[in-house]
Amino acid sequence: MLQDTPENGTPPPGSGEHPIFDRPLSNGPDDEMTPDSELERLVAEHWAAEKERLQRERHREQLVAMQLPDEFWNAHPTLSEIRTAARARFLGPDAVLGALLARMAGYVNPQAVHVDTGVRNDSTLNLLTAAVGPPGASKSESCAFSGQLIPAAHFPYVQLGNVGSGEGIAETYMGDLETGEVGRNGKPVTERRQKFYSAFLEADEGEILSKLGERSGSTLGVTLRTAFTGGALGQKNASRERSRDVRRYALGLYMAFQPETVRPLLAEKAQGTPQRVLFVSATDPNAPDVPVQAALPGTGEDAQGARTPSCEELAQRLTANAQTAACGFRLLTFPAAVVQEVRAARLAGLRGDAQTDGHRTYLRLKVAALLTLLLDGAADRVPVPYWELAGQMTATSEAVRAHLEREAAAEVRAAAEAARQAHADREVYADHERHYARLHRLAERVRKYAAQAGPEGVGVAGRGGLRTRVAAKERGLLPEALEYAQERGWVTVAASGDHVQIRHP
Repeated sequence: MLQDTPENGTPPPGSGEHPIFDRPLSNGPDDEMTPDSELERLVAEHWAAEKERLQRERHREQLVAMQLPDEFWNAHPTLSEIRTAARARFLGPDAVLGALLARMAGYVNPQAVHVDTGVRNDSTLNLLTAAVGPPGASKSESCAFSGQLIPAAHFPYVQLGNVGSGEGIAETYMGDLETGEVGRNGKPVTERRQKFYSAFLEADEGEILSKLGERSGSTLGVTLRTAFTGGALGQKNASRERSRDVRRYALGLYMAFQPETVRPLLAEKAQGTPQRVLFVSATDPNAPDVPVQAALPGTGEDAQGARTPSCEELAQRLTANAQTAACGFRLLTFPAAVVQEVRAARLAGLRGDAQTDGHRTYLRLKVAALLTLLLDGAADRVPVPYWELAGQMTATSEAVRAHLEREAAAEVRAAAEAARQAHADREVYADHERHYARLHRLAERVRKYAAQAGPEGVGVAGRGGLRTRVAAKERGLLPEALEYAQERGWVTVAASGDHVQIRHP
């Protein structure tokens, strides 16, 4: 009779192909049945392999849940091309897109581009992106590739650099500007103040950020939270060299983290730091075995081509959109339906609704506006479909953050359990040492009593017996002490009826 194969691919018992139940059991040339121990070993191996398979499947399901869905990438031709270009280079599409949006935020000219969300008439597009993945996930390469798609050379007014500290972020915008006066030496007089207004910064090793955030007196967390809302950076009550006052600026920050190094950032949840960050996964569990290269414009290669496919047309289009969006004066607005949703969220927060996260709405507004500028640089209004796409990105960001928080919490619990177990082990060891010391002392006293009694020895019970010579709390330990002394040859035990005599050898 035919039997269906289970979904996990393992043939059913009785099919002749099951790895355990239909395996011939042999114990030599006589083809005898395998002993029970051998069968138990085979079953244990099978279930160990099954457990490992289920763990792999669960891990993959977790990775897939942290990815932007296919419907997101298929919603716009340019998004589909970005994913194809990333996969052709074996990079995570989500990380590449996150880096592109951060670049778009940093390339904007804040003097020319204004955003009205219906709640704020001059909102900032500053974006903090965190790409998270294990070593080898090409987090830094994803950021570098985004620089190929929108080269910084076309935006000379943008400051580029790496994050060093909270103070360093503010310093990025500072410089010496001529005052128009001439000094006694005949040289122009300069004044140190804000010179630049747009910057794209990287932290290609998130561990640096984490260590800086743990540093006593660090301003990094405060600076990130302030930068997200576009607040003033720096401090004025300092020396001339350290005085900074940065206002009306554009910032795009791309941070690369491993799951372990991102935890100090997650630990600032009470302060609201991780809620202001767009988290993207640097992995791609659904990546095809052979990247689809022919779909890229300008590739000139078939799907099995040896050369890396070109993305020149994609880069030209994205760069043109970014130039149009970043440099021309514009007022970017949102549809009435979106404004109504934003106002409802703000009102709920104002009334103290604990379930409302104002940062989620603000982050979604930023992502929707940046997607609009990236995909359609000439647009003056964010289309409703882009607002929906931004909702998918922020929802995926929250899924990534929630997964990282669960992993961090699980590790904390495991560390606490290990500490408790270590403490328990130490207590058990200490108890054992105390018990051994008591036993040894009592056994030595037994040897002493037996030696004093002479050849006749001493009894255990009765008048003058050992039980009358030891404290009541030690009597329960006496049989073990007798055995301990006898094993070491300190005493001999002779039994006659109900009488036990202890003699010194």
